[in-house]
Amino acid sequence: MVVRKTGRNWVSRILVLRAVKNETGFSRVGFSVSKRVGKAVVRNLVKRRLKEIVRRRNIVEGMDIVFTARLPAADASYSELDRAVTHLFNRADLISKP
Repeated sequence: MVVRKTGRNWVSRILVLRAVKNETGFSRVGFSVSKRVGKAVVRNLVKRRLKEIVRRRNIVEGMDIVFTARLPAADASYSELDRAVTHLFNRADLISKP
């Protein structure tokens, strides 16, 4: 709930990214896929793809991040979702530098 109220937003055609700093020292990521996106099979597919895409990224520590899927996410391929996540992470400056 804190992320929605106090976090910053970055929007793409497929996804919305909201992020806010947390006090834990590690990052937490959540996914929201509404019933408007599709039936359970489609929603779960979108969530599984997003989880795998985010898992492969080095995210800055100490952030609470929530991805909200928009309607076009139902028809998006894995690579389209990957590009959208990469674009939003770059805009939000949430990729950790080695």
